Amino acid sequence: MKQSSKRLVSMLVALVFLVVAFVVFFEFVQPAYSQVESLRGEEIANQGLFTSMSALVKQAQSILASYNEQSQNAQGLGAALPVGEDVAGALAQIEGIASQDNISLSSVAVSTPTLQKSSNIGNSSSTALLQPVGTISFKLVATGSYENFKQFIADLETNIRLFDIENVAIQPFTGSTGGKSASVDYFAYNLVLQAYYQLP
Repeated sequence: MKQSSKRLVSMLVALVFLVVAFVVFFEFVQPAYSQVESLRGEEIANQGLFTSMSALVKQAQSILASYNEQSQNAQGLGAALPVGEDVAGALAQIEGIASQDNISLSSVAVSTPTLQKSSNIGNSSSTALLQPVGTISFKLVATGSYENFKQFIADLETNIRLFDIENVAIQPFTGSTGGKSASVDYFAYNLVLQAYYQLP
């Protein structure tokens, strides 16, 4: 074979390889590359959607936590300032605290509920959240040691239901306690307590 024929054959082979390379590129590589680019675009869009959905889920969780906290605060407020007088509940708490602190209640008198004026409750922003407030007075006659009485007062002040001590009178106790004469550290107490409630 002549040199020129070899050169022509090699050029034709090279041209065939070049045509095959173009065909392979345009038929297989370019569609696959376009598909990869499309999939990358979808992945970026899905990533953006996932990020925005994650932010929405976190925001919803934050709102739910805030709602739960507010409902717990409302329950706490309902225990401190019940809706309605709940005289029985207040008496039960007073009796429970007195029993716990070894204070003997000899008599309890309950006054009729009264409506508290809004000027005594607080500023307008706080009263907008609360119903009008009423009060109930309890007049107690009790006996016990002075240390137990101090504990009784401290427990009333830290009780979940709001009690204000309006008046206290202390006198030496001259009677007997269970058949025994009272000790030097044993007194009779006259107290006036005030409990609060929200009007329904």
